[in-house]
Amino acid sequence: MKTVSELLDNLVSELTSEDLELCMKKRFPYIFTKSFYFLQDGPELYKQKDAFSLPDNSFSNKDIEKIKSGCQQLLEGKGFKKEHPIIDLGIKPCHKLFELFRD
Repeated sequence: MKTVSELLDNLVSELTSEDLELCMKKRFPYIFTKSFYFLQDGPELYKQKDAFSLPDNSFSNKDIEKIKSGCQQLLEGKGFKKEHPIIDLGIKPCHKLFELFRD
């Protein structure tokens, strides 16, 4: 399995300079890394390591499943431009997904 750095480097290498600038402005490497570890560790281990102990009890099982999908899409480079949106989440799971990325 590739490391988070290798995956991010591969993704970034395919971006135009304009897209790369947008990624950096939107803190995409931070979000990408958190997404990677959420998928790799799973919700329980991720929660133990997270500074805010997320996901907490306000996250339903459905939210968790949708968040996994959102994290996978973020690892594919989706979600930082309107041409490559994250799809099939719904409003509440989308809010919950981005709640994981607060700092």
